[in-house]
Amino acid sequence: MGKMIKKGTRGAVANYISRNKALKKLQVTLKDFRRLCIVKGIYPRDPKKKKDGKDKTYYHVKDIKFLAHEPLLGKFRDLKSFLKKYKKAQVKKDKMKMKRLDRNKPKMTMDHLVRERYPSFVDALRDLDDSLCMVHLFASLPAKITRSHSPAMAEMAVRLCAEFQSYVFRMKCLKKTFVSIKGTYYQAEVMGQEITWLVPHKFCPVIPSDVDFRVMLTFLEFYLTMVKFVNFKLYHDQGLHYPPKIDDYAKAQRAGLSMLKMEKLEETAAAEAAGAADTAGDEEERPQVDEGLQEQVQDVINNLDTATEENAEAEVMDEVEGENAEEKELLAMRDTLNEEVAVFEGLTFVLCREVPVDSLEFVLLCGGATVLREDQLTDEEMRSHTVTHQVSDRPKLKHNILSREYIQPQWVFDSVNSLCLLPTEPYKPGVVPPPHLSPFVNDEEEGYVPAQRKVLAEWGAKSYGGKELTVQEDVVEDNEDNEDDEEKEEATEEQKYQSELALERSGVTFSAQQNDDDEDDDEGDEGDEGDEGDEGDEGDEGDEATAAAPKKRSRAEQEKDLAKTMMSKKDARLYSKMQYGINQKKEAVDQLKAKRQKIEKASKKKKSRK
Repeated sequence: MGKMIKKGTRGAVANYISRNKALKKLQVTLKDFRRLCIVKGIYPRDPKKKKDGKDKTYYHVKDIKFLAHEPLLGKFRDLKSFLKKYKKAQVKKDKMKMKRLDRNKPKMTMDHLVRERYPSFVDALRDLDDSLCMVHLFASLPAKITRSHSPAMAEMAVRLCAEFQSYVFRMKCLKKTFVSIKGTYYQAEVMGQEITWLVPHKFCPVIPSDVDFRVMLTFLEFYLTMVKFVNFKLYHDQGLHYPPKIDDYAKAQRAGLSMLKMEKLEETAAAEAAGAADTAGDEEERPQVDEGLQEQVQDVINNLDTATEENAEAEVMDEVEGENAEEKELLAMRDTLNEEVAVFEGLTFVLCREVPVDSLEFVLLCGGATVLREDQLTDEEMRSHTVTHQVSDRPKLKHNILSREYIQPQWVFDSVNSLCLLPTEPYKPGVVPPPHLSPFVNDEEEGYVPAQRKVLAEWGAKSYGGKELTVQEDVVEDNEDNEDDEEKEEATEEQKYQSELALERSGVTFSAQQNDDDEDDDEGDEGDEGDEGDEGDEGDEGDEATAAAPKKRSRAEQEKDLAKTMMSKKDARLYSKMQYGINQKKEAVDQLKAKRQKIEKASKKKKSRK
């Protein structure tokens, strides 16, 4: 008899381990284990056979072995021992020891996790959507939500958001934008990758009590490191110094994105060399420094200058000669994109106080406009004739200047999505603006094209000099055909109604007219049946049988039903779910069409009354 094999030690069951056993194996608490899984990107599994019970959470054994070699485990233990020592010194009121422990507090860095999870920069860009959404969310929240959320994290989130937006508007990467109830959606194309993120509205936030902010802060801690790496790479590829310096005066004036100073790496190297030369000059004035040391310092400065020049020349040569075909395609794509999106080039905008200043400033700067804020301008500057547009959300303005256009904020977002300057008349202050359509919705897939989409296409065709835009042209034509058919049906119904009214006026009642029509139909039926034979009763019975029988199904429908019967239960369930989704989509489109017809009829009635 062979050796007995213990249950759960071999096969597919042995590849999974419960969470409690994983905690014992790693010797960490549940809080640290969750934190470790979040930053490492490890999630629970759902095995078919659960040896420890169906109410347990399972992980793959390889994932747990992967966590066992993580350097953060040592940092968790160091933090645990630090907290014990700090609490002990706090109870004893030993302030000197507390200060010493604060200076030597272990710090966790997640730089190695970013390099580990994203081997290439393109991988990081593909996964940047969630990071930007989370960072923008905490940038708009109060600085102290929980004990783990420090004001330094909130300040870093605000800074990283400003750095990324500065890069986007400098490179003019913005493609789409949409204002919704949740916030403002943006989509930019960076190095051939589409990045979509959400920025909340700037209102006083209500902190919900049922949200576990500890889990979100763990994600935030990793996302801050990731976005910082991405910003550094983007700035470095463009030859810009990172991090960009902040203008203190502009920050005090709440200048927005313009408070960041963009400097070239060559300018920064020259400034460092000048600083080194100044320090060398100070050394020359000191009598205790000998001439030999001065010569060494001068040689170092000269070597530094030549090295910076050689590096600059090498970078230029690499940019000119060392680009491969893919980089050239990306650069060409970026240049064409910049030409398309720069719709506000040469225009100057003034943003009033009541509009969403930060969002509008970002969008206008991406379009190549010059942006001014009302709260930063004097009365003379406000009346300047260099201003071409003024964005206001007030119902009426006291003083209007004829040399500029007054528009609502929606005009800016619609113009960016349409890639052209739209007419300003429908967006005047105090006027109800047209519907704000989402550029992220594909009307061809949805099967419904709003009427405003056709209007935007016409405006875009006029702005492009008669060149029509390819904005769901086929669907627009289909909708036009459907509208024509509906109008024809309405016309025939109206003619029928008028003819019935004329007959009633002449003295023919509606019931008598209906009986005459039925008799005509019966005579036509008898004429058709005359050639079949003289069997009167049997023919009538056959007609009744055929009338009672169901309509004959087509061959395609029969084949479809036969294919359904041949499906397995799993495929049949999946097919029914697909059909349910298709029917729901069709019902939603029908509701939109009915709503549109109702609005059009109401508008026609209002026009007729006027």
